[in-house]
Amino acid sequence: MILACSRFTLPTALAALCLSGGKLNSHEPTATMIKTPEESLAEIRAANEALIAKQKAALQRLEALQKEAEQLRIFVKRS
Repeated sequence: MILACSRFTLPTALAALCLSGGKLNSHEPTATMIKTPEESLAEIRAANEALIAKQKAALQRLEALQKEAEQLRIFVKRS
């Protein structure tokens, strides 16, 4: 049974199907989305290590600023 529809419906539907990779349900997990627990853990650990490195750098900057502030206080007391 053929339904009456506009001439753009079929090409539009075919284009959408091609662009979606032939999948009609976008909720299906793909191979790139599925990760093993070990892979997830490795990603979390890498993110944590990156965060810790940033925090260490920030702490070093703060300690340097604190040292400079102490030196300024000493110079102010002398003058």
